[in-house]
Amino acid sequence: MFRRFLPWILVYLAVMLDISVIPFLTSSEYIPLFSLVTVIALGLLLGRRRGALLGLMAGLMIDVLVNDPYGLMTILVTLSGFTAGFIGRKFMNHMWTTVVTALGIFFVVELVMMGYLAMYASSFSAALLAPAGIRVVIQTVLVQVFYLIFNAWLQPKVSRYSVR
Repeated sequence: MFRRFLPWILVYLAVMLDISVIPFLTSSEYIPLFSLVTVIALGLLLGRRRGALLGLMAGLMIDVLVNDPYGLMTILVTLSGFTAGFIGRKFMNHMWTTVVTALGIFFVVELVMMGYLAMYASSFSAALLAPAGIRVVIQTVLVQVFYLIFNAWLQPKVSRYSVR
């Protein structure tokens, strides 16, 4: 029963970490979005439907609690969870699926956020590209680590059909 609610608890804790703890501790531009990393890792493990639902919960919480562009994070995180789940189920036999999926999703999210920032500020600065690239690499590495940890936590220890 606990394994059923664990992904929801993990996403909630990651959102709270992103919104309340990390901004209090640092204002670095290299800090990853732990909620997005968690949703992508869980989407790769649990499939597109649960990835999208977890992304919807995380995105809504971020949008409601931070209240800067309404709806943008809901759309981005929901689509990220769905895409990770879809690719995770479709191509999991390939060795580099988790790496390529995470790189692609984080690259698109950074592009969308830069586009929003360029439209909001009516200008674009090339100085934003280096931190965005570093964040993409950091978040991709975190997805690999979280994927292994969450896989160990969410897999049942004993099959119900095994001999006891």
